[in-house]
Amino acid sequence: MKIKYTFSIGLLFLFILPVFGDNLSCGLYEIPVNQRFTDASIVFEGKVLEQSCFWNAEKNLIYTSHLIKVYKIFKGGYAKNELIINTQGGSLDGQIHRISPNLDLSEGQTGIFFANGAGVTNPSLPQNLLQLEAFAGPQGFIKYDLFSQTGTDPFNTYPSIEDYLYPMLKSKKDGNYIEMLPFSPKQQQVMKTSVAPIISSFTPSSITAGTSSILTINGSGFGPSASGSAAVMFKNADDGGNSFISALSSQIVSWSDNQIQVKVPHKAGTGNIRLVDASNNAVISANPLTVTYNVINLQQNGIAFRPILSDDSGNGGFVFQYATSFFNTNQALTDFQKALDTWRCASFVNFSSGNQNGAISCVAQDGINVVSFDDAGGCSLPPGYLGQTFNYYSGCNLGANVYVSANEIDFKFSKAPGSGWNYGPSATTGGRFDFQSTAVHELGHAGQIDHIIAAGKVMHYALASNSDVRTLNANSDIAAGNDVMGLSTVNNPCGPSPMKALNSGNCATITVDLNEKVQKEALIIFPQPSSGVFNFQFTGESGVSSPKAVLLYNVMGEIILQKEMTSKSTEINIQNQAEGVYLFRILHEGKEMQKGKLYLVR
Repeated sequence: MKIKYTFSIGLLFLFILPVFGDNLSCGLYEIPVNQRFTDASIVFEGKVLEQSCFWNAEKNLIYTSHLIKVYKIFKGGYAKNELIINTQGGSLDGQIHRISPNLDLSEGQTGIFFANGAGVTNPSLPQNLLQLEAFAGPQGFIKYDLFSQTGTDPFNTYPSIEDYLYPMLKSKKDGNYIEMLPFSPKQQQVMKTSVAPIISSFTPSSITAGTSSILTINGSGFGPSASGSAAVMFKNADDGGNSFISALSSQIVSWSDNQIQVKVPHKAGTGNIRLVDASNNAVISANPLTVTYNVINLQQNGIAFRPILSDDSGNGGFVFQYATSFFNTNQALTDFQKALDTWRCASFVNFSSGNQNGAISCVAQDGINVVSFDDAGGCSLPPGYLGQTFNYYSGCNLGANVYVSANEIDFKFSKAPGSGWNYGPSATTGGRFDFQSTAVHELGHAGQIDHIIAAGKVMHYALASNSDVRTLNANSDIAAGNDVMGLSTVNNPCGPSPMKALNSGNCATITVDLNEKVQKEALIIFPQPSSGVFNFQFTGESGVSSPKAVLLYNVMGEIILQKEMTSKSTEINIQNQAEGVYLFRILHEGKEMQKGKLYLVR
């Protein structure tokens, strides 16, 4: 979320069709526009005027109030031309709360809102000012692009505001709307002069976002300076490039008539660049820019800065505790642990798994890093969500430098999204969503990594149903993790202590037994190390009362072998695998009994 800091129509309608995207975007699954219109109590067109932040009543979560100027109402009734949309996240009292995914609004944005009454309200605002929250989070806003005269949401592009979007919305009620204030998108469309800027080239062709990496754009007609409405715009990685985001003025390094240097901003994704001059003339590059990875930035007074991780627990990093419902769902617990191991052994991020904590049921800034489902009272996710990651930050200003680190991280997952979860290791089918893939992605956000536009990679903005993306990519996901860890393992002038990186010798073992209810039997493995054949043998009077599953993983967290153990001993043959360390887990009735390492040496 972007955070506020103190700081003939009928014929055209028949043939213009929206562009529909994947049915999952990050932690979202699509809510069709028909359902959004039906389930929202008010649907209106408006513009974001200003923003302010406030605490909820418990003072454990920050919200942002957005003052909206209302132009048209397509559903519902309201007598005033201003109202409030409240969203989770913001900056207040030296604390910053960032939630992903979430509705990202900024001043000056215009579009269509689908909204209902706000569950949390701002007590400092006038009582006669209606306070709402967007229905289905980011899907509750169709953002206008006045250059292209299109609208976008996380899944779709609507090809014409007045000739497609308006008729579509009017047709869902009584064929009309209530005009509160005059506004025509076509009249707002950028007017071009006879001379438009030209982009001839840019370097490099591949870059990272949010890292202060500098892109050089060459051409002509850019104008002498970055004045007026001049801007460099990049494809928005949060919606797969359906919309554009602009570099901050502070990220423009230099601007001349034939060359611009700009720091590629956080949220920039792979795609063509849009350049706007001071007279609102726009041009789009002929070739796409490739963004290999994207790290999270925060902003203060128009300046972007990077948050880092820290030693939150006093033992080197963050320890996640489990709300009761999540802890008792063994398959979810297992898949979350797999996701943890995936990142631990790739970037050596010090994230660890803790115990059940019956005192917690939902996310909040309470000093506990919680993993929960949304089935507890007052903990529900909005429609269309698979999960959310909550990053809580604090820091300080020293001169011109801002130092901010995460001091708590929470996760909230849907208990039963859409057609349901697939819990591994099997492939996802039946229109379900893969829990392990979702958990690996959300843990990337916890690791201060954000979306890219690169299908098949963990931090790609979208994951379709019936799809499994559980393995990190070295050039994007792991490179981003290594980048963040490089900053997080050095001293922060504001504290707390830096994170202590894991290593290949300790990354693959979660130190806390997740299922103490399961009585363990003595296990002997021999030979250890081995050239490829290992014998697993249980000892003790009970032996194996029912089949057990032996799962073997490589250091990337990928399952390379799965075998049923129906007697006291079994042979595990991995002679076809490369020399190295492998992690094994033994499950009995879906619960973990044993885990450890195998050492393959030749």
